[in-house]
Amino acid sequence: MKLEYKDWKVHIKKNILTVEKRNEVREYDLPNWKTITHKEDYLNIILKDKTKLQFKMEKGDFFVGDKFNKEGEHIDTIASHVFGENN
Repeated sequence: MKLEYKDWKVHIKKNILTVEKRNEVREYDLPNWKTITHKEDYLNIILKDKTKLQFKMEKGDFFVGDKFNKEGEHIDTIASHVFGENN
C-alpha cells in the first residue's frame, strides 16, 4: 500500500511501515495486521489480535503512533518523530 497525503509519503510492505517527509525516511516494524484505513491525518491499522495502531501525520512535520487495546484504550506510544528536525 502506498499513499501520499499533503507532503507525507507512506508505504506499507508486508510488516514494514516506511514514512518519508522533508528528505528523511523512517521505518517502523508492524506486527501481523488485518486491515489498514486512511482518513485525513490518520492511518489506522487493525492487527490480527484486534488491537489497533493509529498513526497521525501532524502539523509541524510531527509523526506519532499509538497502540490501543481491543476496548479502544491507549496502551502505548510506539512512534514519535519530527521530520527534518536535524536537517
